[in-house]
Amino acid sequence: SGDDPGSLKGPNLCSAWIDEPFLQDEEVFKQMTARIRDPRAKYKELLLTGTPEELNWGYDICEGDKARPDLELVQASTYDNLALDAEYAAGMCLGFDEQAIKAFLNGQFVPLTTGTVYRAFSSDNEIDDAGSIPNELIIGVDFNVDFMSVVICFEDEDGELIQFDEFQAKGSDTAGAMQELIVRQPEATFDVYPDSTGGSRSTKGTTDFAIIRDTLGDRLTSLNYPSKNPPLRDRFNAVNAKCKNATGQVGYRVTKNCTETIKDLKLITHPYDQYKKKNEPKGRVHLSDGLGYIIHRRYPVGGKPRIEIR
Repeated sequence: SGDDPGSLKGPNLCSAWIDEPFLQDEEVFKQMTARIRDPRAKYKELLLTGTPEELNWGYDICEGDKARPDLELVQASTYDNLALDAEYAAGMCLGFDEQAIKAFLNGQFVPLTTGTVYRAFSSDNEIDDAGSIPNELIIGVDFNVDFMSVVICFEDEDGELIQFDEFQAKGSDTAGAMQELIVRQPEATFDVYPDSTGGSRSTKGTTDFAIIRDTLGDRLTSLNYPSKNPPLRDRFNAVNAKCKNATGQVGYRVTKNCTETIKDLKLITHPYDQYKKKNEPKGRVHLSDGLGYIIHRRYPVGGKPRIEIR
């Protein structure tokens, strides 16, 4: 396995094949290159197949300054795949933003893990007023002591997700955040999409999910969460596609009073984990995380909602 490059040492091979090489460490490529050395081989070959998702060592050896003369690059488009119909590619364009399509549909090397995380967010997503707000609301929650973060949204008749409010409470507990939600929306019911870690965290021996149920009571329509949070890449791709997909469709709008969410979407950069560590005391990233839990579960890449009501 490429998870442990050292385990690849030893054998003499005629050929080898690495699947999704550019998601792995360059050491895997170096180890396998060194293994292809069997003197009986009439033709020694290393095959790499995968998606070029970032400008890393793969770009260097294929197209960059270190491009190897012994390497042949074949870039294949999903549109040319005879095993798939045109609807598949069209569906991908709905599920990914323009930059991701270059990698996942056209096989191009593009920087998906550098620069701004929410690259598809722009002024096109910002609105002055949400208009008439229904009583059926969609809530994203990110659990933190500093800060407990909540985004408040609804889905309009065109299927767009409209965010019209947000709040963060320093030192707040889960019950306090849910009580604040009721104060702000006294007539509403709530579909809640929380951080999946809420099943393991506890306040006075009670999980955050249990506190949400007890505090909201009959106002809670559903509590939607998978057994664990999705990979960051999947969540980021879903949010970017909802902001603006490759067809130019905008599926998420946020009112300008949601200043902290807008700052998140504009300012968060890769590497995300390092940015989060640096800015977490200031409350940055948590509101966009809460938004991401909603979007990844209701509007995931691929189009099939990942709603799990527990």
